[in-house]
Amino acid sequence: MKNSKILVLISLLLIGLSLKAQEDRVEKKDGMLRATAGIEPGVLLNSGNLTTYISGLLEYHLQERISVRGDISAYFNLKDSPLLSNHGLYFGALYHFSDRAIVDPYLGIQPGIHLTKFRYFDDSGAGPFRSEFRVLPVASIVGGVNFYVSRFFNFYISSRAVFGTFSGGANPLSQPLHELRISFGLGFNLGLKK
Repeated sequence: MKNSKILVLISLLLIGLSLKAQEDRVEKKDGMLRATAGIEPGVLLNSGNLTTYISGLLEYHLQERISVRGDISAYFNLKDSPLLSNHGLYFGALYHFSDRAIVDPYLGIQPGIHLTKFRYFDDSGAGPFRSEFRVLPVASIVGGVNFYVSRFFNFYISSRAVFGTFSGGANPLSQPLHELRISFGLGFNLGLKK
């Protein structure tokens, strides 16, 4: 009997929260500003080395289905990796497949730049040496889904494919930076148009 009362109480609480969320949800994406920050793990495809970034984004919806977005990522090395630095900055446009602002799948292209530095050994095995910092052009494809749970908050899951090549002049002569990343978490949104 006591368990059934607890179940009824929990059910009523969840129904109340659901009704409140329905009143407080995003009605339109046009004019909405969205921001996130989080941890973004990845893997370098050529070596299999794991990477980790602190990342953030700022996105503005020009229309219901079109937005512009800038992303920044700061690399930090969790283990002894030859990649010493790989900070990134991206900007591009995204297409959103739904006009509705509840479940919002999207796909976009973001060109960008990386500030990259490697640890390497020369041809004789001497080292390790450190390359100079290089500013590298990269291309990025980003896709994911936003789940708008209120006027101010969303949950998201996103993936990114990055394509670029480090050219250091000395060793390493050329190092591909092709990478896959994933991120998820809590985002914030604010409607700027009435």
